Amino acid sequence: NHLRSYLGKFGVGGTLGSIALGKTKHTLTRNKKNGKILARKLELAKCYDKDSFFSTEYLPTQEQITMFNELVGNKSTGTLIILEDLDRMIGKRIPAMSSKLVKHFGETYYNHLQSNLSMFVGESKVMARDPICWFHKNVEQLCNEKVVHNGATYNIKCVNLISVPKDDIPGRDLVHTQGIYVQRNERLILSACANGDTFQGFWNKEPRHRFFRALLSFDSGGDDQMGINTDKTSININDQALMDKFASVINPQAKLAHAAAATKEKSSTKDERKTDLQNAEDIMNKSIIIPKLYSTSGEVEKYTLKEVNLGERGNLAKVTSNNVVEINLDHPYVATYYCNSSEEIRKA
Repeated sequence: NHLRSYLGKFGVGGTLGSIALGKTKHTLTRNKKNGKILARKLELAKCYDKDSFFSTEYLPTQEQITMFNELVGNKSTGTLIILEDLDRMIGKRIPAMSSKLVKHFGETYYNHLQSNLSMFVGESKVMARDPICWFHKNVEQLCNEKVVHNGATYNIKCVNLISVPKDDIPGRDLVHTQGIYVQRNERLILSACANGDTFQGFWNKEPRHRFFRALLSFDSGGDDQMGINTDKTSININDQALMDKFASVINPQAKLAHAAAATKEKSSTKDERKTDLQNAEDIMNKSIIIPKLYSTSGEVEKYTLKEVNLGERGNLAKVTSNNVVEINLDHPYVATYYCNSSEEIRKA
């Protein structure tokens, strides 16, 4: 029987995840009563031949027994899975996959890693990566509320990351990682959802929501209402009343974060923009233009940045014949995300 707090439920996720990576799966476990190590093997090639999905029992090799004792313990109970014929991870893709796994596991199981779980990918220890930075010293905790619907309980946490240093926030960029994170039994199953990404009636991803994150947590008691799939990687909510309850908690907090970002963006002065323009000129000259363009005499061509007004339909920016990079202040993107923006946005 599966308790509501268990990560597993249907008994197929471990196998599906394994054969998605390799063609052969070895499963070793120790019998709690007699200490004997038992082993089964699933070979996709044989499954294809017999047109049946099955595994067979076998005697583990001494190498596998040694590995089991080293990783699990000489007397401890536990399970070891060994994958072979990794057709999805070959050659140069293996180091890249290892790096991705460290980040993926760090975010997916961050609650467990913060408490009693140790995990390694090769020699690399997996560190917890809290996607909403709930315990960060600079985070603004907007709410921590419970929603009850037809006997199931959901917990919702909302944060504003506006004061959290960018390097402390997991993810490739703030706009991409904004949104709702869904956690089942303390395992993250969906990340950065907004309008259209499973959730309807919320918001579309845009810069002024970039600091907002919400965490929606539930146990298996909410599986039916959330429409959890067999491998627990997606949900399908068909209950509008439940969606409305989520929105009633999350949307007001998202608006607060949006307003705070708008206020921050409008706080810049003309002198601050001038300083940022000079800094951008240095970066453009040293890192972008200068390494590529030289005059016939071998001297490096100098570029300067200049604010101009070319109308809403004018180019966002252009390089003139005298090596001036003109930034069009009338362009809608420049007017919105540069002129009346924060130092962070102007530098970006």
